[in-house]
Amino acid sequence: MSTQVSRSSKTQAKFIGWGAIIGLFLLRLFHGLGTNFTAHDEKQVFLIGLRSAVSGVPAFFGADVVYSQTGIPGSLMGYLIAIPMQLTRLPESPWILLNILSFFAIGLAAIQLTRSIPSLPRFWILCWLLFCPWSLEYSTHMLNTDYLAVGSFVFFAAFWELEPRYRSGLLSRRMAAFLMGAALLWSFQFHLSWFLLLPFIGWAALINRREKDRWSLLGFFAGGSMLLALFLLPLILEFGPSSLFLSFKSNVKSVFSFPKFFVNIPKILLRLLSFSSFELGRFLGIHHRVSTVLKYPWAVPGIVLGGVLGVLQVLFMIRAMILSPRGAGTLKITRKVIWAIFIGLIFLFCFSRKGPSSHTFWILSPWVFRFFFEALDEAIQRFSLSKKFLAGIQWSFLFAMLSFSLMLSLHRYPRVSVVRHREKVLQALDEKDYGLIGCRLDDLANWRGPLSGRSFVSPLCKK
Repeated sequence: MSTQVSRSSKTQAKFIGWGAIIGLFLLRLFHGLGTNFTAHDEKQVFLIGLRSAVSGVPAFFGADVVYSQTGIPGSLMGYLIAIPMQLTRLPESPWILLNILSFFAIGLAAIQLTRSIPSLPRFWILCWLLFCPWSLEYSTHMLNTDYLAVGSFVFFAAFWELEPRYRSGLLSRRMAAFLMGAALLWSFQFHLSWFLLLPFIGWAALINRREKDRWSLLGFFAGGSMLLALFLLPLILEFGPSSLFLSFKSNVKSVFSFPKFFVNIPKILLRLLSFSSFELGRFLGIHHRVSTVLKYPWAVPGIVLGGVLGVLQVLFMIRAMILSPRGAGTLKITRKVIWAIFIGLIFLFCFSRKGPSSHTFWILSPWVFRFFFEALDEAIQRFSLSKKFLAGIQWSFLFAMLSFSLMLSLHRYPRVSVVRHREKVLQALDEKDYGLIGCRLDDLANWRGPLSGRSFVSPLCKK
């Protein structure tokens, strides 16, 4: 009898667990489908895939680098947007695929972290990674940085499995090496910040240099890299190997800008630590923030609570960076990594044509999340915080996250979402004319990039 009760309770627990996971996915998908389809960057990214879908011409480049009139190399983004629409004829299908991929990537990192930090509730870590404003907004909608999140979270989940002090046993060493290689070439095709992953590849190689399986790991890493490198072949065959680094060369200065060194210090510190915090201002819009929130009175308590918690989080992490941690955990190592990232970014942006916008180093965000969780775990143990106090903090975060997500989704859906414009997308697919949605930047006569004058151009976009 007791055995039957035990089996029944386990089945019920699994049912509830899978139900919760599906519910979390649907909440993120609902948010992603409501994001701004009409904004310039989102529309341009969507048009990359739509043009490929209606013309059959591969998208040789991904997202545009406007200020140098170049593009991120590779056809991967175009295929990820075009193929779902070609197969399903659903305008929402690229968002669905992106949300499946990002949910898997963030979930992989969440499982790795819950195994490494077992004292924190697993469900809370998963929810925080999935619904923290930065990860929610930058992994669910039509921007290259949202696709970049997939590569970033997979890369670092795999890297932590190859670092003995972080290893949790989630992945085999060979699988971790394979995923690192694949994630590197994935990231290469979505954002210029891919090179920030290179030091961690060197770290993994150095720490595993004496292991018996080191050559096997190298082979699996190369295999993962080569698999994703296949999406670079259309570009190489059309424009030659030199086109792979055209955008990268165009956005690096050879002269060190000394004034930037001091100006960038506070900007980079606050923007780096905000990745794992409840940052609201950036995502509520530049104009009419207060009036937007007040349209949804039920969300005000959660938004205010989240704003306060977000400020306290950043202050808490600054404190954790300054004070040396106690205990034998990995926080000491993670703290050094955060310092190295911070100092490295200060120097790198002295050579960049672009200022230290947060999205330009979003690829390193998994380390900031790890630092927050480990610092929180250390504070709990140091100050012997009660379970009731911790539960209050955790439920406050969850309440604020849900309020924020639902408010933004309800505000955007009737105005700017792809659902609002789906009929127009269907018309473009049926008539095989992406110009019904808009024109690509490389359609313009003054665009000097490699595709100028050579790409398939909609009749509506010809000058």
